Amino acid sequence: MTTIKLKVIDENIEFTSSPPVYSGDVNTIETQFEFGENWEGFTKSAVFYREIDKPYMQVLKDDACLIPHEVMRTQGRIYVGVFGVLDDKVKTSEVVFYDIGTGVITSGSISEPSDDIWQQILSELGNIRKLAEQMSQGQEEFKTHMEQVFQEYHEELKTISANFMIVEDVDRIVGGEYDPSYDDYNAESITQDELLKILV
Repeated sequence: MTTIKLKVIDENIEFTSSPPVYSGDVNTIETQFEFGENWEGFTKSAVFYREIDKPYMQVLKDDACLIPHEVMRTQGRIYVGVFGVLDDKVKTSEVVFYDIGTGVITSGSISEPSDDIWQQILSELGNIRKLAEQMSQGQEEFKTHMEQVFQEYHEELKTISANFMIVEDVDRIVGGEYDPSYDDYNAESITQDELLKILV
């Protein structure tokens, strides 16, 4: 946001900050006013115009407002003033001017992109589409690979657990249900002497 600062002394206006601004700006140029004590209590508004019969009024909020884009369309000189209303009283200021430079964006029509620009745009769109296709293909390949690994794990788990778990238990484990009911399997208890022989 670019801010033009003005000081209102009684009914006179002076610029305290006047940065360069250019035509084509929309809602990016703010005017910030500083008022003397004799403006206290007044509801204040700023007035902007290029032509005296086409003024644009902006009610001030916190003594500031945006310059209407209608007066920023072209380079040249704009005029600014303020007035205040309090009951049956109206207080006005002098009118000052501000010069607007020529901006890149103008009120004229913008020409169509050249053939070279169109080719660059089409080329970039093609690259984006190609990248999207590669990412989609990669996701499908990853999904297929994981399904194969999962299936191999499923079959291996069935083989390993065949001696002590029923097939339905394995299916439940693979499906995320970790509550197997163990079937009877061949297991014999051993004595303490036999255990010591194994450990030695």
